[in-house]
Amino acid sequence: DFAFEKTKANPSDKQHSAATNLQAVYLKKLLEEKEKEIKSLQNQLHKANNENVKLIQELEGYRGKNYDEMYKENMTNKDYLNRVCRENILLRGQIRKQGNRVLQRLGEKDVEEKQNLEKTERLRMTKSAKPRLC
Repeated sequence: DFAFEKTKANPSDKQHSAATNLQAVYLKKLLEEKEKEIKSLQNQLHKANNENVKLIQELEGYRGKNYDEMYKENMTNKDYLNRVCRENILLRGQIRKQGNRVLQRLGEKDVEEKQNLEKTERLRMTKSAKPRLC
């Protein structure tokens, strides 16, 4: 806290007005510095904004020298990526199926049933292929 002591030699009005004047001068200088900082920041902001606008306008219609080649390559890469993703999903399913014992047993039973059907079909064919003696 800052307080002035009143003395009889100096009237109180003069002391008060002198302190107020000094404080006003200090605040005025401080305000001028802050205004300069604000103007500087505004100028920097305007410059950055102008640069952004220029870059956006440049990139807006940009196609490049080899745009068609890059477009074709991009499309082939997308097709390749889609194919690889499908294969990856199939392989994951096969790995999951190999790890699942229940599915393995079902697969083994299916194979056994197919083999049995083939055997019975062969037997039927061999029996029907033999000449009959009446």
